[in-house]
Amino acid sequence: MSAWRALEEVSGLALAAMDWRRSYGLNLAALGRYLRPTNDLAESLDCPATPGGLHTVVHHGPGDIVGVCDHCPTEKLSKADIVIQRLDVQSLCKDIATALGLSSGFEIPAPGHYFIGELVPSPGSRHGVHLCCSNAPAQLEDAMFRLTGNGKQGFIFLTPTSRFWTTTLRDSIETATAHLMSLEEVLDLHAKSFSASVGWRSFLDTLVPRTTTKAPPKTFPTPQGARWNELAIRFLTGDTASVTIRDARLRVSYTDMGMARSDNANRSVQWEMLEKFAEGNGYYEPKHQARKEREKQQVSRLGRALKVYFKIDGEPIVRDGQGWKTAFVIRPEGWEEPEEESWQDL
Repeated sequence: MSAWRALEEVSGLALAAMDWRRSYGLNLAALGRYLRPTNDLAESLDCPATPGGLHTVVHHGPGDIVGVCDHCPTEKLSKADIVIQRLDVQSLCKDIATALGLSSGFEIPAPGHYFIGELVPSPGSRHGVHLCCSNAPAQLEDAMFRLTGNGKQGFIFLTPTSRFWTTTLRDSIETATAHLMSLEEVLDLHAKSFSASVGWRSFLDTLVPRTTTKAPPKTFPTPQGARWNELAIRFLTGDTASVTIRDARLRVSYTDMGMARSDNANRSVQWEMLEKFAEGNGYYEPKHQARKEREKQQVSRLGRALKVYFKIDGEPIVRDGQGWKTAFVIRPEGWEEPEEESWQDL
């Protein structure tokens, strides 16, 4: 079970120490360091054998504490097992902000709703980041409506997991041109810490294009008046492709097409998206609904890059059902065109 689920499932983020350990494994996961003991003791513990069952805590005397259950043997407990521990959500949010490269800031607009900082990719560009912890879809939607009702646009809305996302929530995000993501998606948990995931770094690539001083890429020698349906791209390797428009034909790399990352010259997200279209022979549909908004932006940026390189009017990629299709022919590495059927006279 993902430790992030605890932020959705534990009421008030307070639970007996043994339940934190036994139900969520927080003695091992990075979130355990945010637990703070209170002066309260639990009167019952979750039963590990029976869903919804409880072990009643019985005090026979000093140092003699047991958990009694109809389905399990009586277990001996210590006071440390039953002390109520509360998750220090402010410290957690501060470290989440640090891991994601956000500016510092913490507010609680409503119960379970936390403003944790801002993503400031460049002067004048700011994206507020909000974390909403709830297992009630209506509460997530209410938090979203408060943000959009206050005129917020372009913000990042985080939830611990994507289990309680609804169509209403996703539609509200799209209307606000905001971004819906989960902590499971943007952070990697380690034994004693967590860090920004590959998914988060990929998201930054689409949201925050890195500045570069490199010369603009060369453009393809597109014949005058050519249309997108005259273009054919066939991947030769993971880094190169054969490109043909009428009599113009070149072997190009991702660097030639202006699809190299500016920080390390590796393949950019746009080139990787182009590969996905090749694998679908010109069609791509997100496999995970949670990533649809981010991939929509990636497709948009790919379209712009293609128009810059080929200098052809119109849109190279259009919507098709739940996905997108190219207005040109594109094939994956190793593709062999099927042989045409031959008809013989009988």
